[in-house]
Amino acid sequence: MLDYWQQDCERRPRTVQEMQTLIQSLSSFLPNKTPATVTRQDATAWLRHQRETRGNAPKTLEKKGTLMGALFSIAVKDEILSSNPFADFDYARFVQKIGVDTGEDRKPFSQEQLARIFSPEGLFSQRRQTGGGGYHARIWLPLLGLFTGARLDELGRLTLQNFESVPLPHFRIRRGKNDDSLRQIPLHPQLIDLGFLDYVEAIKASGQERLWPFLKTKGINKNDSEVLGRWFNGHIHKKLGFPDNVVFHSFRHTFKDLCRNAHIPKDAHHQLTGHSSSDTGDSYGEGFALEVLYEEIQRITLPFTIPRPLPFTGSKTLTKKAAAGHPHRVP
Repeated sequence: MLDYWQQDCERRPRTVQEMQTLIQSLSSFLPNKTPATVTRQDATAWLRHQRETRGNAPKTLEKKGTLMGALFSIAVKDEILSSNPFADFDYARFVQKIGVDTGEDRKPFSQEQLARIFSPEGLFSQRRQTGGGGYHARIWLPLLGLFTGARLDELGRLTLQNFESVPLPHFRIRRGKNDDSLRQIPLHPQLIDLGFLDYVEAIKASGQERLWPFLKTKGINKNDSEVLGRWFNGHIHKKLGFPDNVVFHSFRHTFKDLCRNAHIPKDAHHQLTGHSSSDTGDSYGEGFALEVLYEEIQRITLPFTIPRPLPFTGSKTLTKKAAAGHPHRVP
C-alpha cells in the first residue's frame, strides 16, 4: 500500500517517513490484521492507544488518522480495498467537551513575552554565529514570523528569488503546505526600518542565494528550518523560562491576533497567512492587491522598541568592530 501510494506523485521525504512510522505503529498494534481486515473499531482503538501511551492531543490524533486515511483512500479509489476505516472519522470525540484550560494548547505570545524575546537580554544577547543557523537566522526569522505570520518552514526556504521590489517590497511563498499557502506578503514597514532590505542586499553582495546561508541540517529527511526551531524553542523555554505552550509557531497565532486587534478584515489576514476560507466566493478572483495588503499590515504596531540587528558580513564571525558600530536600538 505504501509503494502504491508513492506512485501517484512525488512525496516529500518527511511525509514518507511519517507514513512509514504510522504504518509500523498500526501494524504493531494490530499484528494479526491485514489492510483489508482493519475495521473502524480497530482504527478507533489504535487512536485511543496513541492518546493513552503517547499523550497525543486531539489535533495530533487527527493528523495521524488523516495521513493513514490517505493511504487507505488511494487503495479504495482503485478498488484494491473495499473500505477505508479512517474515512469521515469524527475526531471531535477526542476533544474535551467542558471548558477547562489545561494549558497544553499552543498559545500566542503575550506582549510581555514578545518584549523579552526582542530585547538586548533576549535574542539580541546571542551574537555568536554558531547555533540555530547563525546570528542572522536567529534574529530575522523570528522577526519575519512576528510581522508576517508565515510558517517557519516557509521562511526557512527563502532565497533571493523570493523577493521582489515592484510594486513594493514583498516576498513570494512559492512552496507551501497547500495551494492557499502560495502567496505574496508585503514587508511590514518596521522590518524595513530595522534593515531587512539592507540584509537582503548584503546577502546578494556576498554571492549567496539562500537568505540563511548557515541554516543547514544534517538530517536526511529534516528541513533546514528545524535547526532554528529547536534552538529558538530551547532558548525561550530554558533561558527565558517561558511555558511549553509557546513555541516558534506561536508567532503565527500572535500575528492573527495582531491583525484582529488592528481591525484588519478577516479575508485580508487570511490571504496574508495563507489560510483558506469556507466561503466559495472567496475563491474567485486574485484576491487583494499588494498595495491594499500593505495598507492593512501597516496598522499593526507594537508598544515596545525592537533593537536593530547587526549587519551581515558574510563571515561566521561577527567582529567586535561591527558590533560596536551598530548599537542595539532602532534608529
